[in-house]
Amino acid sequence: MIVVCPGCTRRYRISPAQLEAGRRMRCQGCGRVFGPGEQGPAEAEANGPLVVLGDEEREFRDLVQSALASLGCRVQVTDDGEMAFRFAVSHRPVLMILNVYMRKMLGVAVCEGVKGSPDLRDTKVALVGSVFKSERFVRRPIHLYGADDYFEDVIPEADLRRRLQALLGGQAPTGEQIEPHAEIRRLARIMVSDLKIYYPEEFRRALAERRFFETFREELTQAKDLIARRFPDLPDRLQILAAALKEGLLAERPGGPAVSSPGPA
Repeated sequence: MIVVCPGCTRRYRISPAQLEAGRRMRCQGCGRVFGPGEQGPAEAEANGPLVVLGDEEREFRDLVQSALASLGCRVQVTDDGEMAFRFAVSHRPVLMILNVYMRKMLGVAVCEGVKGSPDLRDTKVALVGSVFKSERFVRRPIHLYGADDYFEDVIPEADLRRRLQALLGGQAPTGEQIEPHAEIRRLARIMVSDLKIYYPEEFRRALAERRFFETFREELTQAKDLIARRFPDLPDRLQILAAALKEGLLAERPGGPAVSSPGPA
């Protein structure tokens, strides 16, 4: 049996006995550990557009991957910019969704490489930035580095699906309603996930000292301003945000209250 590394698509031959035993292996090409059931796109369902999703393992990446799957896409996920570019050259996906900042090769550099390649002229690229990462851009986002679209990870889920559908060349769905309470809770999950990734030391210290709201006051102000613009007529929006943040922080620090502050008010 042939298995394919889901990270770099390198192929390996294994025996039926190894398959039945559920053996996992380390790819000699990219170092990823995977099992026979974790196939790369070359062995995946042949139907549906191929999309590369380049981002760190976080809440927003899971959301995008789920949305793409629901749109019938085959999704190749990586957090390595260099690997994403090599995969694009060899597989020519219809769409790449890339975090502006990726390891080994910046997402913006991958985008410029794709847009500069005649062989990839049909591949569209969307860049993603985090609203909670202050040093987001090497140059002004209006230039988009040749990208076909750009959005921040706090984009409403309904808007995300419409943008993805348009990038895939289909008719974007209309009339999908945004549920304010669910959207604010999603924003809180993304905020906790991103701050944990982009500011790991500060995040750990804030949890240990129960000073999350004091430590990330500026980011919290951004979140409050964002939901105020998005849901100006929702009177309890800050209470919903505070409760969702505390729930997310409690999951990060089991065994006791995650914060001492009353939260955004």
